[in-house]
Amino acid sequence: MAASKSYNGSCHCGSNTFSVTISPPLENPEQKVLSCNCSICTQNGYLLTFVPAANITWSKGGLANLTKYEFNKKNLQHYFCGTCGSSCAAGMGNQVGLNVRCLQNLDVEIEKLGRSEYDGRAL
Repeated sequence: MAASKSYNGSCHCGSNTFSVTISPPLENPEQKVLSCNCSICTQNGYLLTFVPAANITWSKGGLANLTKYEFNKKNLQHYFCGTCGSSCAAGMGNQVGLNVRCLQNLDVEIEKLGRSEYDGRAL
């Protein structure tokens, strides 16, 4: 299996489009997406994969174009499209957690991706 793979993604309306390189690829059984039980991740259905910000190329829009929302201790910024409301990403420092539900060229069904559970409610 390839060491990395590029994926295309966007918000629902297409105001924000990007490509991202993820290593190992999401289809690799060793790769896990983060499923957090905090209130916002649960409500918005986030399934996150964290990558260095340098691995994301925005062809339209970008984090600066998305609406930022912070809550509780404000350790993590959540980004959504102000036009269609898609929950696209979460960020902390140089790492960006992309919502894999925004990716279009997955070679596996989202329900079959490996998951790592995170207890965000405890923070």
